[in-house]
Order: sequence, then C-alpha cells, then structure tokens
Amino acid sequence: MCSSDLIQFLCTFAAPDPEKLDRVGRDYMDCYTQLEWGGRYVTFDSYLRALALFNRETVALGRETGVPVIDIAGQTHGGTDVFGDICHMKNCGIEAKARLVLDGLSPLIEDRLRRRGLLP
Repeated sequence: MCSSDLIQFLCTFAAPDPEKLDRVGRDYMDCYTQLEWGGRYVTFDSYLRALALFNRETVALGRETGVPVIDIAGQTHGGTDVFGDICHMKNCGIEAKARLVLDGLSPLIEDRLRRRGLLP
C-alpha cells in the first residue's frame, strides 16, 4: 500500500447527551468522571466543554486542510442506552458509529475508484 491509496478523514468524538440522561445516569457520569478522570477539577460538564472544543477544532482543521470530517458527535444523541461511560459506547452505539463512518467513507471510496477507472 502506498500513501496514494489512503483516504484521509477526520471524525468528531461523541459523548453522552446530558439531555438524554436521567438523574441516575447523570450521577453515574459525574461520579465516573471524578473517579477516573481527575477528581476535583475535571467534571462531566468540563469534559463536555473540552470535547466540544476538540470537535469544533476538528471541523475547522477539516475545512482548512480539505480533509472530510465525519460528524459522529453531531449524529449521536444518547444517554446510558448508548454509552457505558463518558466516552465508551455500548454495542448499539458502536454499531451506529460504524454505520456513520461507512456512510461517510462510501462516497469517498466510490469517487477514488471512479477516478482510477475501477467503477463506471
């Protein structure tokens, strides 16, 4: 494989939607964040703010460089039904994310194959 075979793309990063969390789910995300991610200064809310900044910068980088961005975060809206913690998805979320990546990559792959004369 050579570098001309690679298709570059970026993805935003999804997190649980606070609006989709009930009180128990919200308490779990708050507790998990404090126990696993830094305690006093890192909260679920600060994590979401940092992640929103990361996602904005990812989109900006894609615009600046011409690299396509698959907006996983903008198309993933779930609570504990989709996420097991603040960043890891359950199987249903992983399957949905895989579908989003496939849907985002398919046109890029088709375009590449057409330009190489491998598709009509």
